[in-house]
Amino acid sequence: MNSAASKPGLCPRAVRLGRRATAFVPSSAAVGKVPALQARRSVAAMAKADGLGGVVESFMDISKFVSSEGSKGTQYPELAQAIGDDVYLDLNGWHLYWRDLKVAENVKLSEFVAQNIGPRVKTIKPDDLEVLLSSIPINLGGGKVQLALISATPDRCLKRLIDIISDAADDW
Repeated sequence: MNSAASKPGLCPRAVRLGRRATAFVPSSAAVGKVPALQARRSVAAMAKADGLGGVVESFMDISKFVSSEGSKGTQYPELAQAIGDDVYLDLNGWHLYWRDLKVAENVKLSEFVAQNIGPRVKTIKPDDLEVLLSSIPINLGGGKVQLALISATPDRCLKRLIDIISDAADDW
């Protein structure tokens, strides 16, 4: 019987080394072929080290929106639909429309943006819109990378968003 089987939490190689297995240990055939694993730091920790901590910390707190009335739907469904139908993220040629992206379990990105723009649709300026979109984080790779919404949205979509907002202001 294998000695590792009699000791819970230990693998055969860990038994030979006399310690618990806490990380992946490649077999001897794979040694040299597998790159060394490095400890991963969070995006926030890397940003603070680079002097960008304020940028990461300034990301909008989406949880406030999700836990409030926003989780029940937007008060501006027409604006959310117009934004969701015409504005998208461009990731390596893939167009991911805002209506298809979620900032939380039941909140679409287009609804979230419409909820933030709606109350000030007649007074919002392009600079205000840029600040708003810069404060909304988008997680990529299961959260390994985080970037601002404005960084992944093409300029033509930003111009279209401004047109949608001005049309909504004219209609209200």
